[in-house]
Amino acid sequence: MDLFWDIYDGDAQERWRLRYCSGTKEIYAWTDRKQDPTYDNEQHHGGAATTGPCIVLGHVLSWTLLERCLDKSLPHVAQRAGGLAWVYGRVQLLNRMLDALSRDYTIPTPEALLTYLSDTLPESEKPR
Repeated sequence: MDLFWDIYDGDAQERWRLRYCSGTKEIYAWTDRKQDPTYDNEQHHGGAATTGPCIVLGHVLSWTLLERCLDKSLPHVAQRAGGLAWVYGRVQLLNRMLDALSRDYTIPTPEALLTYLSDTLPESEKPR
């Protein structure tokens, strides 16, 4: 599933695209860098999309988590240097939070978590 298409790393001339693969839970980025000249004479080769770099930025449990924790924020980092690093950091943070929630037996019930999110947090901090 396409996640985003306008993310940059250090080079403002090289646009990266993000995709989520639900089968492997991977978020990966690739760029349409010009085709590697090594493959110019090979007709069966797929061109720039198959020769350009492809980077796995991490794994996320589900598309729903991506929508809630990453997708809405991506437009704010689009077309800025460091976008790939930001996505990587957000994925790492999400997985560390899930790890803490799954291992810490002092965390309240799901109902208590929902009460915290809906009733305790100020309006400006509530998840949307």
